[in-house]
Amino acid sequence: MRLPKRLGCQRSGVILVILGSGARLAAVGCGLGLLGAVAASRLLRSFLFEVSPFDPSVLAISAIAMLLLALAASALPARRASSTDPMLALRGE
Repeated sequence: MRLPKRLGCQRSGVILVILGSGARLAAVGCGLGLLGAVAASRLLRSFLFEVSPFDPSVLAISAIAMLLLALAASALPARRASSTDPMLALRGE
C-alpha cells in the first residue's frame, strides 16, 4: 500500500498518516474477525467455560486488545519514517 505524498509535512504528520493507515487496517480486521467469531459460534460453544460466544464484554475486550496491538506494531515503522531525511528520500526516488 502506497502512502500519499506528504511533501513538507512535519514529523507528527508523517506519524499520524502511518498510524492512521495501520488503525484503518486493524479496524477492518477486527470487524471481519468479529463477524467470523459470530459465524463460528457453534464451534466456540464447546470451547468456552461459563461464557457465551456472544458475550459483548469479551468481544469488545478482544477487539480493543487487537486494535492496541496493531497500533503498537505500526508505531516502529512510523517512528522510522518520521526520522528519515526528506532530501535522502527524494533522491532515492
